[in-house]
Amino acid sequence: MKRLSEKRHYLNNKCCHMNMKKILSFVLAFAAAAPVFACDRCGCGVSNYYLGIMPQFTRSFVGVRYRHSSFESTGHTSLTDETFRTTELWGRFYPHRKWQVLAFVPYQFNEQRNGVDAPIKRQGLGDASVLVNYNLLNVNNQRENMEVKHQLWFGGGVKAPTGQYDGNTAEESAHFSPNFQLGTGSWDVLTNVLYTMRMDKLGFSSDFNYRINTTNKEAYRFGNRMSGSINGFYVQKISPKLALMPWAGLYGEQSAQDTNRGYTVQESGGYLVAGQAGADLYIGNNWALHLNGMLPISQHLQSGYTTSGGRWMVGATVMF
Repeated sequence: MKRLSEKRHYLNNKCCHMNMKKILSFVLAFAAAAPVFACDRCGCGVSNYYLGIMPQFTRSFVGVRYRHSSFESTGHTSLTDETFRTTELWGRFYPHRKWQVLAFVPYQFNEQRNGVDAPIKRQGLGDASVLVNYNLLNVNNQRENMEVKHQLWFGGGVKAPTGQYDGNTAEESAHFSPNFQLGTGSWDVLTNVLYTMRMDKLGFSSDFNYRINTTNKEAYRFGNRMSGSINGFYVQKISPKLALMPWAGLYGEQSAQDTNRGYTVQESGGYLVAGQAGADLYIGNNWALHLNGMLPISQHLQSGYTTSGGRWMVGATVMF
């Protein structure tokens, strides 16, 4: 009986390790795709949504955040600087414990300078996105006085053309790019995978997102895009009502080339890999403040004509 019990214990541990290996292999497969980053020449102003580490996975929230990014593009005869500022309302809701809904509504402030002409500015509503995810895995394991949690979500959604796209605008010129528009002008399909693992105060988070673009009314089609992040975090209790969570990791995007009236836009598409770090401050049971920044590590955007600068973001959420 003792040998039989030991054998069962061995088999249980072996199965547990095999399941862990399968989970990690699955996550790493998406993580390998994450460091390929999606931006087009003259910037990333058109409808990229960002997930990263989100507040407590078991609760709904509503939040607002401000994102800032800049790019420098070299043309045949001039140098163009672009700045994208986005104020975004976003949230997560649980209609059922196995289902979550994520929504993003951005408001864009875009500015383009070429050092000669007056700056071109555009502002207005961007493209809104909605995702619906299903909980594929939700496991709590107790090991040597340490609770290990795993959560895996998979789903998809749509990006609506709520932002203005006007390819025939009078502002169109040698310095003007489709990426400077407030939206893509197209309905696009979104897919994503979210994984979180936490062991006591330490944790790991990964997300992978893929967007399938369609052709808009101006016969322009942005290349399909994928993005993702891999982050490690640490939760430190400061007081009964305050907790700090510093984190760091990698973020990446990749974009296929655009097409205009069926012809490939040569100076489009590319990749970028960025290091990122930040901190979240949890206040009481319902509030959280967020701060993070990114710096490019490797990039090749639009045949090398565009260089991305650093990016940063601040935000606040209320959980319920």
